[in-house]
Amino acid sequence: MEVQAVRKGFTIAIAKVKQMKKDSEGKWNKSALDTCVENFNNGVKDLDSALEAINNHNIDSLQTILSSVLTYVTTCEDAMAEDPDSGELPNITNMEQKLTNLASNSLDIADQLNWT
Repeated sequence: MEVQAVRKGFTIAIAKVKQMKKDSEGKWNKSALDTCVENFNNGVKDLDSALEAINNHNIDSLQTILSSVLTYVTTCEDAMAEDPDSGELPNITNMEQKLTNLASNSLDIADQLNWT
């Protein structure tokens, strides 16, 4: 359920960032927003693979995938940090924090699984 929550969070984040990009009228760095969309899309794909790993009881794959998902959020954060106007985007910061928390929780749960 936690992995599904992370996936849903990424899906919501994609929609929000796309809307911000559309509404920005050149105010924010579209390249940074594109980086976030691309990474969040990768996160959704990887989380689909994580669900498959859960179904197959493949703990090693699950842990690797969830670790990757965390890097997608960090990559978005880094892209936004390079944008001088990103300080005006508290929604991105809040969204990134929620995604990080959800992904970290999923990884913590995966670390506790014992499918042997």
